[in-house]
Amino acid sequence: MLLFHPIWAAADPADPGGIAFADSSAAHGNVCAWAQLTAHVRIGLACTGCPAWIGMCCAGPQSAGRTA
Repeated sequence: MLLFHPIWAAADPADPGGIAFADSSAAHGNVCAWAQLTAHVRIGLACTGCPAWIGMCCAGPQSAGRTA
């Protein structure tokens, strides 16, 4: 998942509350589920004061009908 989207690049694969937890509790190895989870994470980060690069990455939170 570290190569799937820049948001996941900083995630520590060994962190038990990180990638493995997200996959086992939400994505279940499904690429479409990972895309949805990534979209939710991006929106959440945009709403809570994320790093500027997240807003510039891909289409940004506006693609989900929200503004930061």
